[in-house]
Amino acid sequence: MAKLKIEAQRKERRAERQAKQAERAAKEVEAERALAERNLLLAHELSFQELEIKARQSESSSDGGSMRAGAVGDKQVCIPKNVVPGFVVGDDIDKWLAAYEVALRAHGTP
Repeated sequence: MAKLKIEAQRKERRAERQAKQAERAAKEVEAERALAERNLLLAHELSFQELEIKARQSESSSDGGSMRAGAVGDKQVCIPKNVVPGFVVGDDIDKWLAAYEVALRAHGTP
C-alpha cells in the first residue's frame, strides 16, 4: 500500500513539473512572438521614416522639377523623383504598393 502511495506521489510531482515546464515554454514562445512583432513594427517604422526624410529632401531640393505626376486609381498624386516611384508621404503600405505598381507600369518597367 505504501509503495502505491509513493508511486502516485512521484507521478503527481512529475506531472506538476511537466506542467510548469509547459507553462514556462508557452510564456517564452509568447515573449519571442511579441519581440518579433515589435521588431517588425520598428523596422517598418524606420523604413517609412527614411523614405519620408528622402521625400522631404527631394521636395526641398532646388532642381526645379523635383516632382513627377503619377496616377493612383482615379486620383492624381505627386511623386518625389529621388524616392521610390509611387511613394506619397503619409500613405499606408497598401496604398504605397499600389502606387508603386502603377508607377512601374507607367514607366514601362515590368
